[in-house]
This record gives sequence, C-alpha cells and structure tokens, in this order.
Amino acid sequence: MSLKNTALLLVFLFTSLSLAVPAGAEDPATPAAPVAEQPLELAHADQPQPSVLTELQKERARIHAEFSRFAKTWVAMLNRNHRLSRSRMKAESSGDGFVAHYNLMDGDTIICQIRPTTSQSVPYLGILKYKERCFERTGGSAGDCLNGEFHQLPSIAHTEIFNYQNGRWN
Repeated sequence: MSLKNTALLLVFLFTSLSLAVPAGAEDPATPAAPVAEQPLELAHADQPQPSVLTELQKERARIHAEFSRFAKTWVAMLNRNHRLSRSRMKAESSGDGFVAHYNLMDGDTIICQIRPTTSQSVPYLGILKYKERCFERTGGSAGDCLNGEFHQLPSIAHTEIFNYQNGRWN
C-alpha cells in the first residue's frame, strides 16, 4: 500500500469514527439533519486487508481535506474581522486606571468533522470546533495597557456547522 493510500485510509478511518454518534448524545444546539449512519467494520487479523480505498472512502477523504482548508480560512477571516481583535484594541478607563482586552480565534484548536447526510442537495455537513482566547491587561495609563504583557482569561468554545452544497462549503 502506498504512503498516499495509507494516509487517505487513516483520514477516512478518523472521519468514520467521528461519524458514529450514540443515540441521544447529539448536541441540542445542533440542528437536526438526516445523517446517514454507516457502521464501522473493523478488520480482523485473519482477514486480508484491502489494498485500495473505495471510491466512497476517497471521496470522504477529499471532502474532509477541503473542509479542513475551508475551516482554517474561515478562522483566519474571523480573526481579521473581529471587532475585539488586537488590531482594534483600545484602552478604556476603569475605576483604578485603564483596561485593555482583545480576543483571538485560536487556529491551533481547530477540530474538523464531516458527516454524510441523506440529502442529495446537501450531501455533507461540516462541524468546526475551535476556541476563542480572551486577553486582558490593566495599567495606570492607556499606553501601559496597550503595550504590556496580557494575561489570558478563560477561553470560549465555539461550534459552527456548515453545509457542503454545489461543490463548496457554505
């Protein structure tokens, strides 16, 4: 088996494992969409291993890779346009002096999953999870706040759902 086929198989297996959701374990915030459940068949040691990925496996690996690229671009766009980004940060007067804060969508925390649906017009859903890191600094003057070292506040977890329609993620 070539290295490329091995990598595609691993991506497919990872994706397949994330597809199976136990009944009743769905996130209530996730909109109900028909999901095609396909059982994951594990190979036994005495069975011959397939040397070639099926077309469906290749398709799912390709869709997952496309969604991962889309997710990175999406999070970068959120960082550019966020009203609380570091580039738009301002120091505000507080009781004891000044406070400045900014938020950052953390690209290192991105988790991407795809799920096939039974819909022909929307064959896949993409689930994007990431964390928004929040930073704050206080100081005696506005300049002290804007130029010093910030401490991190608790992160905010985000989950976004996208659909794959007409060959692109929306």
